[in-house]
Amino acid sequence: MNTQSKPLNNIFRGLIILSLALAANVSTAAAVLYQQAPVVDPIIDGFQSDISSGQINGDDFSVAHVNIQSIVWWGTYVDPDADPFEVKLFNDLSNYPASALSGFVSAPTELFNINQEEYYRYELILNNPLQLLAGDYFLSIQNAGLSNWFWLYGNPGNGNTIVKDPDWSVENSGVDMAFSLEGSRNQTIPEPNTLVLLLLGCSLLIIARKGMKNTLQA
Repeated sequence: MNTQSKPLNNIFRGLIILSLALAANVSTAAAVLYQQAPVVDPIIDGFQSDISSGQINGDDFSVAHVNIQSIVWWGTYVDPDADPFEVKLFNDLSNYPASALSGFVSAPTELFNINQEEYYRYELILNNPLQLLAGDYFLSIQNAGLSNWFWLYGNPGNGNTIVKDPDWSVENSGVDMAFSLEGSRNQTIPEPNTLVLLLLGCSLLIIARKGMKNTLQA
């Protein structure tokens, strides 16, 4: 029985699978694409962003070519009420979109500030993934109900936020807003030279395998 050819068979199959995987335009499973994790501070919550104050707060971020499947953010209330939110993504402060994304859910975190006001985690799950090309973007979130709502601070970021009151301006406040973007990354097809080397390696393994078989049979 030829017992020495089995390792080569396994290596050969592994290289074939690897080359096929690299040749495909692979899209990874849902992952965190960008995140500014919430800063849990019992005294200082964040920036007010609601209808009652007339302010809309936002933050900037940069991504590669991605598909956004969900947006997560964190906040708290002075006086909790109904939970309508306006969540908008845009890439130009002078071109603020009229329509908002919708379909979010909220959940308490069991974390509280000094006034025993609970922090909440919100998630907006998109029915259809939103494709963003590589570049810089803005995310704005405003509570559209009667609540006094505060968007929690996030970390790390570039220390800049944006606020609309009544026009958009960039605030060098030294803080960032808490949010996370989840989805998948669009990966490009590998360089042709990579595939050539892989296929060449497969060919050499075939030759080596045949040579070993002939030696064993001699």
